[in-house]
Amino acid sequence: MAIYGDEKHNENMEHVDNKPTFKVSLTFEGLDAKNPLEAAKKIVEWLKDENDGAENMTFDVENETTGEKFTVDLAENDEDAVLPNKD
Repeated sequence: MAIYGDEKHNENMEHVDNKPTFKVSLTFEGLDAKNPLEAAKKIVEWLKDENDGAENMTFDVENETTGEKFTVDLAENDEDAVLPNKD
């Protein structure tokens, strides 16, 4: 539950959001780069790559409310993309 007090929201209105929140992780190991900035920029380029970008990567996703963990493989069809992750 959140109470907003800015000009976008009426101060007397309360906002209740029942949607879960998720933490999404994508880990890259063994990345060859001259420095941390170059490493990060390389990842950004991979994510933007139209031929083999983020849609072909596997993500770790955690429901922040329940603690449930999943592996999401975007290269799979939607019905096969999400699997439970027991670590």
